[in-house]
Amino acid sequence: MAVAIADVQRIIQYDQTVVPDVQPFIDDAVVMATAVIGTRLSSSQFDLVCRYLAAHLIAITDPRIQSEQVKTLMVSYQARLSDGLGITHFGTMAMQLDTSGKLANWNKAVVSGKAGAFDLFHAGTNSPGTPEVY
Repeated sequence: MAVAIADVQRIIQYDQTVVPDVQPFIDDAVVMATAVIGTRLSSSQFDLVCRYLAAHLIAITDPRIQSEQVKTLMVSYQARLSDGLGITHFGTMAMQLDTSGKLANWNKAVVSGKAGAFDLFHAGTNSPGTPEVY
């Protein structure tokens, strides 16, 4: 099974002029989930997590309105990337759907500044004193 564009479009509304193609977001979500979670989930669970990760990435590109004010025409958007996956309900849902807990652990490390971007390649063990990368 794989994540289809229609799967992602069913859970998020977005401006198609800002996000003309969903496939790159799906591809990025699969790479991210593979690197962070690995093979700890069934294929259907993995696809579900990827669907919500793709929606999270879209929501960052086309931010959701957090609040509006009519009199002064003020609009506030969800845009604090320092909150990691917790900035959108899609990212939060992806962490909840990952029953391995790897995604939430990785996100916690990223938010606290203890981990950078996910590793796409890791051979061997960490050096003594080096924190584990999630």
